[in-house]
Amino acid sequence: MSRFVRDLTHDMPPCVIEKASSRALNTVMRLCILAALCASLSTATTEMFTFSVPKDPVSVRLGHVATMPCSLTPSMNAEGLEVRWYRPKHFDNPVLLYRERQIQEALQQAQYVGRASLGLREVTSDGLKGGDVTLKLVNVTLRDQGEYVCYVSSDQGYESASVFLNVTVVGTPPLLSAVRRDADSVNVSCVSHGWKPRPSLQWSDGRQTLKPERLDYSSGAQGLVSAHSWILSSPSSAPWVSCSLVLSEGEEWEGRVDLRNLAAVPVC
Repeated sequence: MSRFVRDLTHDMPPCVIEKASSRALNTVMRLCILAALCASLSTATTEMFTFSVPKDPVSVRLGHVATMPCSLTPSMNAEGLEVRWYRPKHFDNPVLLYRERQIQEALQQAQYVGRASLGLREVTSDGLKGGDVTLKLVNVTLRDQGEYVCYVSSDQGYESASVFLNVTVVGTPPLLSAVRRDADSVNVSCVSHGWKPRPSLQWSDGRQTLKPERLDYSSGAQGLVSAHSWILSSPSSAPWVSCSLVLSEGEEWEGRVDLRNLAAVPVC
């Protein structure tokens, strides 16, 4: 018998002591059961659902549409839940807030009004009914790059996960210029501006890749990259040379110069 029960039953008749002890033990048992239920509910809250988000950053061209996938696992109807997309440290000023079965535009960051909406992870998705809470962002700008937090809450708890957005920019078509050094030697330069991230630059004469004499990169406003390179070539070895700039996502510009006529012609 606990000290609490002993103190409570001190100087009481045996029959009263027995009843008091029984009541005290019942109270303790009820409290233990209640505590166990609370612990169970707490565990259920965190295990109610998790998120499925991409491990790698989402890449999108400047001015295009970004789709940042986020869906509930296991799949469940999210129409009655609160869905919030926000940038770090801006929970109360979100990119998008879906609550009470509608988008709450009054609470959005001004720069996302009219651009952010709930999208589809894939064309066969059931949207909110299937637990798809993907963020769709149109007319992407350089300021949009960075981390986005997908947050979903219900009366039983909440979960959150991060998606990272990379914004890519295809720079200007390469500008080629050629200067004849002697009868069989031409100095060809290639310049292009405004890339993000840094592109790879490659010279070719149509038969093989050529090694440049020099290749320089520099960063300017908003982190955009410029590339400058030059090469020595011989008209007797190849009638033309090309300068290509390529992003890892596959976007490419190519420029060619005719060494026989020394005319620079950019082509895409």
